[in-house]
Amino acid sequence: MSATASSPLPGDLFVYDGMSHALNFDASNQKIQPHARRMVEMMYAMTQDSMAGHLSDFLISYDSYCRNWGVDETANILFLESDIQMSTFVPLAIHSFHDGICSIEKAVEAKRRWPQRFHVTAAVDPLSPDALEEFEHQVELLHPVALKLYPSSYAHGHHEGWRMDDPRIAFPLFDKARQLGIKIISIHKAIPAGAVTMEPYKVGDIDDAADAYPDLTFEIIHGGFAFSEETAWQVARYPNVRINLDVTSLLAWTHPRRFAQIFVDMLSVGGQKIIDRIHWASGGGAASYHPQPALEAFWNFQIPEDMFIQGAFNSEPYQLTEEDKRKILGLNAVELLGIDIEKARREIADDEFARKVARNGGKFAPFSTTKAELINHPKKAGVSN
Repeated sequence: MSATASSPLPGDLFVYDGMSHALNFDASNQKIQPHARRMVEMMYAMTQDSMAGHLSDFLISYDSYCRNWGVDETANILFLESDIQMSTFVPLAIHSFHDGICSIEKAVEAKRRWPQRFHVTAAVDPLSPDALEEFEHQVELLHPVALKLYPSSYAHGHHEGWRMDDPRIAFPLFDKARQLGIKIISIHKAIPAGAVTMEPYKVGDIDDAADAYPDLTFEIIHGGFAFSEETAWQVARYPNVRINLDVTSLLAWTHPRRFAQIFVDMLSVGGQKIIDRIHWASGGGAASYHPQPALEAFWNFQIPEDMFIQGAFNSEPYQLTEEDKRKILGLNAVELLGIDIEKARREIADDEFARKVARNGGKFAPFSTTKAELINHPKKAGVSN
């Protein structure tokens, strides 16, 4: 049974989505087969198929999913159709796709058009021979808040993993990040990029990286979706490791008991202090899943009493408080990124998104501001300028 929102989100809630994209799944963009096609199929099944039987208003067709999504669609889903106020727009360097699946040019567009709404990251393939030079170029171009990495590569025309604790491959990038003033390293884990070996997507290799670079923050993307206990131990042991709930957040809506187990694993190892290092993220609308249902489900989420583990470390029954949820949904990101929250509120209070929502009398219907086609409902009219 899916989680159902039982109360609306409070008007003063500040929601920062830590991972948004505008993905290009179009067949013409799929460079290395069958890897690219299998990745698209896996992502559609993981997000859209998993929602079947829950809220059909949010299901989109395969054809309208597998296309080149525009940056404006991502922005509209986040800021017109949901309660998210700001986000980190993340380009990707998955080179089984011609443009990496979300191009650097799209990150440039997001930051140029809506600097009050988007931070951006850099993204390079560590196995590319020009990775360090490309990183420097992107820092100059984007002024990013983080470096996003995938733990495997298609730089040489085939799938090849690498490790975060490799002093030859990873550490030069971390040294360069220090030099360029980038303090956050975001690493995709837990969810394999298609039909590839799972080994690079395990989390153990983060240990030595976090130990060797205590001044950098290592953000585990999809934290807890798999290896939740290992991830919990990691966050408990290393104060510079954080959890990004991208895709994991979907479980709050579709599989609430599994989502609850992730939090039980975290709390039973790390205790309440682990809350301060968990960040909300949704994959950010375009070609992932709609962010609003999971957001509402989390706000109303409670850990079932029968799931508390007795006898483990720090395992006294603990229920997430409203303060905990506010931290996870936005305040932890505000702290990490150094956002002036009152200034941020002022800058978005009367921008184009706020004005459109006001004219509409509230949030727009799911995917109504995009080209996506809902499976079970007629396409609603799009947003006007």
